[in-house]
Amino acid sequence: MFAKDLNKVNLGNAKYAITQSFTFDASHNLRQEDFEYLKQPGSFLFYDLAKCFSNHGHTYKLHVTWQGYPTDDRPMIWPFGHLKTFVRELVNCCDHHNLNEVFTFPTTLENLANWFFKRLQIYNNETICVSKVELWEGENNRVTVEKA
Repeated sequence: MFAKDLNKVNLGNAKYAITQSFTFDASHNLRQEDFEYLKQPGSFLFYDLAKCFSNHGHTYKLHVTWQGYPTDDRPMIWPFGHLKTFVRELVNCCDHHNLNEVFTFPTTLENLANWFFKRLQIYNNETICVSKVELWEGENNRVTVEKA
């Protein structure tokens, strides 16, 4: 297809997703009292978490996926730079901080991903919405929060 023919393409018939990635470093520790429910007779789950009760750090990778519908009149869902600004503001709250000093909730990967997902929803509008947040803790562990 030639560039001169692009205006003949109806972009609005497809679903589009933009994903941006961010990295930050932070420390935290899990609080024993938040995980008492794991103390079951014969179970080692609670005791396997013991290393997480001490302050330690991670490199986190955050992937944010925005969904939108470009049209012939608006062929870009949203400028990448604007989206980056939205997310970077939140990442800066965490980067090189002790997450236990930033948040009042248990700083599990699930809770952190949920925090990013919910905060980014304020930017949802008729053109774009956050559809997925994927948060990695190190190289092997991740959690995904997706729009229902």
